[in-house]
Amino acid sequence: MDTLCFNMDRHTNNYGVLRDAATGEIVKLAPNYDNNIALISRGYTCTTVRDMDILITLWQDFLKENDIVFEKPALDRETVQQIADSIDIDVRKDYVVDFVINRYDYL
Repeated sequence: MDTLCFNMDRHTNNYGVLRDAATGEIVKLAPNYDNNIALISRGYTCTTVRDMDILITLWQDFLKENDIVFEKPALDRETVQQIADSIDIDVRKDYVVDFVINRYDYL
C-alpha cells in the first residue's frame, strides 16, 4: 500500500499490533496509519506517471532477491474513483485516481 500511495515514511516505528485486552496476546497487525506524507501531501506534480520511482524499484528488487512471486490484488480505476468520490475532501480527485492507477500499473 505504501508503494502504491507513495508513502515514504514507513519504518519500524510505524507499525503496530492489536492485542487481546485480557491476555495481551497479539491478535493481528493494527490498521495502516501514519500516511501523512503519502499521495499529494507535497503538492501536485506535473504528471501522475512515476516510472522511475525508488519505492517501486526497491519493492521489485526485494521480490526478485527473495524469489517471491507477487500477485497484485485486483484494483481498477472505477473502484479507486468510487473510493475517492466517497471522501469529502477538496482535492483533485481525478489526479489522485490517475496517480494510484498509474503506480498500480507500474507495479
